Amino acid sequence: MTLATFVLSVPVILSAFARWSAVEQTVRDTVLIPAFIIAVYAAVHFRSFSRNSVIVGRVSARSRAYLACVGSLPMIFLSAGGYVLGMSPLIIHVALHASWFHFNVLSGCAALVEVFMLSVIGIVVAVLFPSRWSLIVAPATVLVVAFLPVEINNTILSNSGHSSLTFAPVWMENLPGLGYSTSVSMNISRIAIALFTSITLIMFALHFLEGKYTQGRMFNSVLLTSLFCTVVLIGWSIAVPSTIFKAENVTIQCKNTSDNIVLCVHPADMTVRQEIMEITREVFAVAPQSGSVLVVEGMNSSSTVQFKRKIYNSEQVLTMWGTAVSTLTGNETKAEIKKTLYDDLINQIVVPISACSSKNQDSANVMNTIQTGIRLRFGLAANSGMIDENTGREVIDEESQWLAHITDQNFTQWYMQHRQDIQSCTITQVE
Repeated sequence: MTLATFVLSVPVILSAFARWSAVEQTVRDTVLIPAFIIAVYAAVHFRSFSRNSVIVGRVSARSRAYLACVGSLPMIFLSAGGYVLGMSPLIIHVALHASWFHFNVLSGCAALVEVFMLSVIGIVVAVLFPSRWSLIVAPATVLVVAFLPVEINNTILSNSGHSSLTFAPVWMENLPGLGYSTSVSMNISRIAIALFTSITLIMFALHFLEGKYTQGRMFNSVLLTSLFCTVVLIGWSIAVPSTIFKAENVTIQCKNTSDNIVLCVHPADMTVRQEIMEITREVFAVAPQSGSVLVVEGMNSSSTVQFKRKIYNSEQVLTMWGTAVSTLTGNETKAEIKKTLYDDLINQIVVPISACSSKNQDSANVMNTIQTGIRLRFGLAANSGMIDENTGREVIDEESQWLAHITDQNFTQWYMQHRQDIQSCTITQVE
């Protein structure tokens, strides 16, 4: 269980980034694993509750409710404990390497409570239906409870203004980007729904196993109250969904370098600033620009960029000439960082095809040829857009091949001669 949870966190540990937002996303996406394993184990363990089984020894004098509680508590402890242990290497890794502390503790608590809820569901199903089929029914029920809310949200409730994501243990949805996290109201709702659901199921299982336990008013009151709260919270969360994400208002600091490159990196990604700078320099050493180049990493809709003692919002940054906004997500290895930044710098600054109007299709085709050649120079996929009808393979024209294989010195000389035409999308041929 611990191993399975840890394995799912390994890609994040091996990424070049150490972000607390990645921890938040990972702890949420892995809640199903320990609960599923416990459901399978509970289905095997509670087969002794079936009508065809006989319990012998001292415990035979105990009630089924007592035996169920004694057998379930270690399972729940193992589920929650295994989940925490499996996530510990990731949390420790980020704690040691992150350059910016912002871990959403409430989101982590919500994920842990949902592990508890899903484990209780699997155990209750295994206890109430102790047969050979419980080995299928118990884990299947856990899967349904985990995935059904998000499927309902994406189908029945799609574009309706309502949402079932609040009580969906597994979202299958990433955070919108760096600087975002799940909101306080969302996490409190998740915790409340998971707790009341767990209490309701536990009380109902005790009622089913031993009717005499339900004769007290206190027991009945707790069962009915928790059931009522569960239904009301789920109904309210669908009718009036909470704000799912909140954005942090972070100011991204920019620093000039000696080669007319201004690099702006989010505080959470300062550990990879040097790698980003080296890749940026490599690109503009081959394709130098006439003025300063602004490269912004980690910008979202609510963040601001401080450049030359002035503060710019995200919309203003996007309209600046000679600016590239990185599309790094935070899960990349160093090799993937290089590839993504190559793409961003080529597409947005070196050969900005977006500058071509719909009326200037001939120049756009030449721009695509130039971009293909540059992409090949940096070891990227050509993406020429041309496919051979007979072989199905990508076709790369002679001009792109020529641009890809001439020396760096000759390419730089050619690019500087045609730079103005390229960036204004008025170039008509590759000479």
